[in-house]
Amino acid sequence: MDGCRAFRTRRWARVIAAAIVCAGFAASDARALDPGRAITQYIQSAWNSEAGLPQNSVHAIAQTRDGFMWMGTEEGLARFDGVQFKVYNTRNTPGLPSDYIQSLRASSDGSLWVGTDSGLCHLAGAAPAGPRVANLTQARISKVLTRKDGLPGDTVSSLYEDTDRTLWIGTTMGLSLLRNGRLQAGPPELAGVAVLVMAADAQGRIWIGSDNGLFEFNHGQWIDWGARSGVRSRILGVAPDPDGSLWIGTVGKGLLHFRDGRMLPSPPVAWDDLGALWMGGDGALWMTFDRHGIGRLYQGRLSYYAQEQGLPSSRVLHTLFEDREGSLWIGLLDAGSVQFREGRFAVFGTREGLTGNYVGNILQSRDGTIWIGSDSNGLNHLFPDGRVEIWNQSRGLPNQPIYSLAETRDGDLWVGFRAGALAQIHNGRVRVYHDPQAIEVSLNAIFEDRDGHLWIGFFGKGLARFQGGAFEHLTRTGRVDAITQTPDGALWVASDGDGVERISPGAPRRFTTADGLPGNHVMCLYADPDGDLWVPGPCLHSGPGTWFTTPLRRKWLQLRISGGVCRS
Repeated sequence: MDGCRAFRTRRWARVIAAAIVCAGFAASDARALDPGRAITQYIQSAWNSEAGLPQNSVHAIAQTRDGFMWMGTEEGLARFDGVQFKVYNTRNTPGLPSDYIQSLRASSDGSLWVGTDSGLCHLAGAAPAGPRVANLTQARISKVLTRKDGLPGDTVSSLYEDTDRTLWIGTTMGLSLLRNGRLQAGPPELAGVAVLVMAADAQGRIWIGSDNGLFEFNHGQWIDWGARSGVRSRILGVAPDPDGSLWIGTVGKGLLHFRDGRMLPSPPVAWDDLGALWMGGDGALWMTFDRHGIGRLYQGRLSYYAQEQGLPSSRVLHTLFEDREGSLWIGLLDAGSVQFREGRFAVFGTREGLTGNYVGNILQSRDGTIWIGSDSNGLNHLFPDGRVEIWNQSRGLPNQPIYSLAETRDGDLWVGFRAGALAQIHNGRVRVYHDPQAIEVSLNAIFEDRDGHLWIGFFGKGLARFQGGAFEHLTRTGRVDAITQTPDGALWVASDGDGVERISPGAPRRFTTADGLPGNHVMCLYADPDGDLWVPGPCLHSGPGTWFTTPLRRKWLQLRISGGVCRS
């Protein structure tokens, strides 16, 4: 099998000029994480104080229209361009009320609202970058609001901007609205109540999670669902579902599902204390747990991911954010922030349920599932939904590394093992065969020819035909690694050390370095429909005459074999 070199590319370009920032964010057709992948299969990048964050507790994350990512910590605000951080704090940013950043909200005009433990401030650009769009490459504080200005409290715990550009300001002492530059008091139902999270659904309803349950603002009408439903739990997460329902993350009562004033059945989560919720563009519901990492609910299936699986810390704050490229960002209490993004390849290993990470054989069966032979602990059966079924000693297979796989036309799966055993899986039942002439040598190749004969290649004991439960050897020496058949009916055998041999029809013929092969150690073969035989490095053509095509210093050298003479 060919090895794959993994390439890791940066997500954004470095800032070149003030007007060209984070070009990777500029695409309008946002992607989302593929929910069909396991969480472990996303590419994970961690950003902490060693990378430039001012401190490792990330309480808030936002993205402004210019593409910058912003992170609020306990020691300042950080702007991230994909390569480096720029820190704003009380020492270098006049007007910033505090270094303890509690909440962030990107405005539709490109500016940024920053909630601290000492009031709210507005981070605007020094000059517009376009029509009414702020340029934050040289940002400054343009406005500060505190209790003296009418806020119910100085600790700004949540922010939301509606379609009218009215800013909803949630504090630990109630709610205020900033409309056309003027503060308005929130409803009396929320007076003195900590407003912890706000979100709007597709119908224009605004949902508010508080220390005193769930509230709804529906076209001018306030509804206290905590009073109506009796659920007065602390709510740190609300996530509107595209189907019109609402997901609620509570402290103490777990995950709730709400629609039209009643609770719907909801899958039980492993821990009752939930933090943030986020309904991703992929249709997956993400959630955080204070000491247990994160979770994902998709099509009724819950997945968890914590420090044991690779998260830098299981201490996750109530901070989840999906950027315009579909990456998911997570704020951690003691390890900075984490970005999940989707790579070009989905990796399967022990973290995804395989028995081992050393994989030598892969076979896609006719039903679309994948069989994977590893170097230890059995055979893996991978289903399209990512589920892995293990076939090992408990199912009757030998406890040996797997060296070959093949599926015959009748649907049977054949498995070759290191110590020469051949296993047949027929309708879920296992039968194992042993060749007394090939004990303790690996069975490296299995092939069914067009006549339905099964051919077996041993590493050191040559080639055999398997029929009626018995092994009939054509050769008793040679290290056979691969077998195939070209359209003319010829059977080809690759050996490790003896080149390639054409077995039938006609007289046997062996090709080695003397005939132009670059090496005699041949590990695999492929016969294409045009009659060409592909070998690692060369290409053998089995039509009139035989052609070799060999890569030589990035140029192609073509040789024709005719009458036993090689001519270039």
